[in-house]
Amino acid sequence: MPKTLIKERYDYQRYIIDYLVEKNGFIERSYNAGHYDQVTAMDTELFLNFIKDTQSESYRKIVRQFDSNADQIILNKYNERVLSKNGMTLDVLKHGFDVGMEHFDLLYVKPTTSINTKSIEDYHKNRFSVMEEVYHKDGERIDLVIFLNGIPLFAIELKANSSGQSYKNAIKQWRNDRTPTSRLLKWKKGVLVCFAVDFKRVYMTTHLERQKTFFLPFNKGDDESGTGNCPNPDGFGVSYLWEDIFTKDMILLLLTKYIFLEQKPDQDEKTGKVKLKERLIFPRFHQLRAVRKVLRDMEEFRTERNYLIQHSAGSGKTNTIAWLAHQLANLKVDNISVVDSVIIITDRVVVDRQLQAAIEGLEHKQGLIKVMGEDSTSNDLADALNGRTRIIVSTIHKFSYILDIISNQNEKRFAVIIDEAHSSTAGTLINNVNKALGNQLKDNEQDGETDNIDVLEALVAQKVGSDLDSRKKQPNVSMIAFTATPKPKTLKKFGTMNAEGHPEPFDLYSMKQAIEEGFILDVLKNYYEYNTYIKLIQKTQDDELFDTSQAKRWMKRFVETHDTYIGQKVEVIVEHFREEVMGLLDGQAKAMVVTSSREAAYKYYNAFNQYVVDKGYQHIKPLVAFSGKLKVDNNEVTEVSINGISEDELPDKFNTDEYQVLLVANKYQTGFDQPKLVAMYVDKKLHGVTAVQTLSRLNRIYKGKNKTIVLDFVNTYDDIEKAFSKYYTNTKLIRDINPRDIFKLKQKIDIRNILDVDDMHQFSIIYYTQTKVSAKNKAEYYLDKALARFNSHKSEEERDNMLKELRSFNSFYEFLTQVTSFKDEGIHEMYLFIHYLIKEIEIGPSEPIDLTGKIDAQFGKTKRGDFHIEPDLEENIGDMGLPGADSPVVQRQFKKLSDLIAEYNELHGTSFDPKSAMKIVEQTIETLASDSELIQQAKVNTVNDFKSALSDKIDDAIMDSATENQTFNNELLVADDFKKSIFGVFTEELYLRLRDGKKEVDYTDQKKQPIDMVAENDDDNFSM
Repeated sequence: MPKTLIKERYDYQRYIIDYLVEKNGFIERSYNAGHYDQVTAMDTELFLNFIKDTQSESYRKIVRQFDSNADQIILNKYNERVLSKNGMTLDVLKHGFDVGMEHFDLLYVKPTTSINTKSIEDYHKNRFSVMEEVYHKDGERIDLVIFLNGIPLFAIELKANSSGQSYKNAIKQWRNDRTPTSRLLKWKKGVLVCFAVDFKRVYMTTHLERQKTFFLPFNKGDDESGTGNCPNPDGFGVSYLWEDIFTKDMILLLLTKYIFLEQKPDQDEKTGKVKLKERLIFPRFHQLRAVRKVLRDMEEFRTERNYLIQHSAGSGKTNTIAWLAHQLANLKVDNISVVDSVIIITDRVVVDRQLQAAIEGLEHKQGLIKVMGEDSTSNDLADALNGRTRIIVSTIHKFSYILDIISNQNEKRFAVIIDEAHSSTAGTLINNVNKALGNQLKDNEQDGETDNIDVLEALVAQKVGSDLDSRKKQPNVSMIAFTATPKPKTLKKFGTMNAEGHPEPFDLYSMKQAIEEGFILDVLKNYYEYNTYIKLIQKTQDDELFDTSQAKRWMKRFVETHDTYIGQKVEVIVEHFREEVMGLLDGQAKAMVVTSSREAAYKYYNAFNQYVVDKGYQHIKPLVAFSGKLKVDNNEVTEVSINGISEDELPDKFNTDEYQVLLVANKYQTGFDQPKLVAMYVDKKLHGVTAVQTLSRLNRIYKGKNKTIVLDFVNTYDDIEKAFSKYYTNTKLIRDINPRDIFKLKQKIDIRNILDVDDMHQFSIIYYTQTKVSAKNKAEYYLDKALARFNSHKSEEERDNMLKELRSFNSFYEFLTQVTSFKDEGIHEMYLFIHYLIKEIEIGPSEPIDLTGKIDAQFGKTKRGDFHIEPDLEENIGDMGLPGADSPVVQRQFKKLSDLIAEYNELHGTSFDPKSAMKIVEQTIETLASDSELIQQAKVNTVNDFKSALSDKIDDAIMDSATENQTFNNELLVADDFKKSIFGVFTEELYLRLRDGKKEVDYTDQKKQPIDMVAENDDDNFSM
């Protein structure tokens, strides 16, 4: 039946039944014909026919013993076995049941070999059936139930979007209108999974419990929205459910290789009692997809390839690895095993135990899996690999042993599954990885990235990795790496080549999909910048010359570890934690403070404790975390000596009510799972994958946790957003990709007058056609010309802004060419030229410098306004007041627009007409007022949040506005202070206009400043 003809739920139901019968070989059974028994929740006729057909000899023995009661005895024994204390449908299906001395199997799996013809015959005798309109109890009807050999497996409620309902209505129906204690729906004793299905989405649960029922998505994911499914031109978005999942082979595979009962110790946080918590696990779609893809590929290519699985936090990675390892250990092609051993490498001992429990839950088989303990030796590993153990779990600490062993066993094949492509923070692991990384570690230290050591990089640096550097690998070893945040280097070494010849993950479950499906929280949703005002003071009369970049780096560290600066921020952190965080999660909420160095962490710890004592605050106690030793006043201090507990104890101690705040330096920013973390205070510059991994410590879900808070003293939202965009999905985070934006960036750079189009063209010709050194030197000539024009701008702030614009252009161009088919020869030549120009700009001496005793610092007051903080530039620098303190009101100074322009003309040698300038301002404001995104921002945000959105739009509006004076437009674009002064005063009026839907602003309102009055240094009014 064509999709367009399906108007009602019943038509939809009929469509699915017809497909299952005609395409999947199901039998349609009828409730009205008496094929369903409410007492046993079974199709008893199919159940008994299966037994008689496949196990006739055992059945005849029961008949001889019980005569005409044989059938009822068999049904009763099955029902008793399922309803017993430890019984469950899944277990009886997989392992059968006994009637007296006779054993009956209830399903037959597809044989892995063709040797046993009887097994093949039995497999084909499985009976798959579907029944509609099933009354599982009087007055309660279920749309569809799917059975295997008469035993119910899946119950489905359908909704037709065309009739105004969706899967949400089906979920509501399951929760409100279906009795979960009926024989069919009773947890563990009835159907395995209940589905809620409409045309577009599928949700599922394995445990109905009224309003507490938790439904999981079973959707493929949509590149546009993250969750849900992509539109299907050939049918429904959820057609995969009956076309690919409800097939005979897939159902048998789910029953025997995927669905299992998870049992975990669960401690009551109030009583301290530990009880066993059980969950029936059914795979989410991306888990099923990833495992099946790897298995299919290895069936064809054996151990020829490596695989990178990019699955976000919240993806259920442990179970995915367990399913993959279990099936790889049993995978055969032409009756020969594809691999002899599966080795799982993890970076956390707790994961070892979880993996072991998950795999043993799938198959209780002696010697199937072995976990190598911390005291395991290379001989123990060798014995396991040379023995009959199919799955071996070990930590990265033992990986060098494993490499040595498998590299000398060319006659055997191995699959190595790497759990998490970033390391944990255990000291011994860091030491092992350090040895493996060698020079790479030194590079990371220079970048301040010692906390972000990649396990896969360690592998690349070792023997297998060395082969991979030349795109080679050991032919008998397949590496399968799981990570949420692959680095470019990781992607290059372990990624799969796509049709365009670029490496990409073999399977992707994006951060966006995980957020949209509710498995992790969006840590950028409540991200706030907190800016402080700092003034450096020269203490010496000698005005020495220093390399700018080196001096800035020294000054930055000086400021970051300054006692006053740290003390000021400690007050902000403690007060914010007390007011906004401490009471969350029933008082269990915790916070992390990310510091820039061990010295900073130590000073934070002391300042934190002192402030808490001085204020008399109770129940706010910190722990500090850093690796190695720190010299303080000729004494060495360590994390252990400061905290008074061992390094291994720290995670568990932090989980108790005794500690609330963790102060970290290059530690616990990755691989640390504490779901009670709600807030993070960042006082360290974060880049790229480190930014993502650090902030993602907050994203774990927890009962009652519905938001996270990031207060950042150092980074900007734009920088953090850019870092996340690489791992969020295949599209840019938040903002849509518009290739035309590259031309707007080009226009801003063109105004600077540092690039020459002819020079860039000649440079490009040389770059692509010349190989001689003399020709390459000619290219330097064009770069030198541009560099001279760049340096002719005397203002350091202006040069910094120009450099940011150059970087932004190249960064956006790189991103644009990766995700779109954008091509433009001129833009590419500009990109190439800028790439090398930036290198020229950044060149400088590398000798370290010391400014000790030559400078000091004063720290100005920070002002808090809806968490977006701007400095009070007019206040006395010596005033060390903080947010919440009584502050003197600063009188704003106003000047007429004509006077302001006159001053600007005099200062810059320009001659702008005030009337013409006002016309441009008005046109720009009208352009802003018609922007649909700004209108929406004004309606849903405070004025302070609106300012941030407005700042992103100003330049675009200036360039889009029709104007008679392009020179004035250009001046606004490059002179940030001038632009801020001009537009700052209109921010609040524009906000009110868009929020209230007014056509224009009433500037004659006496409560507002006249239109010809513009605030000077009005940073509180508008933040650029």
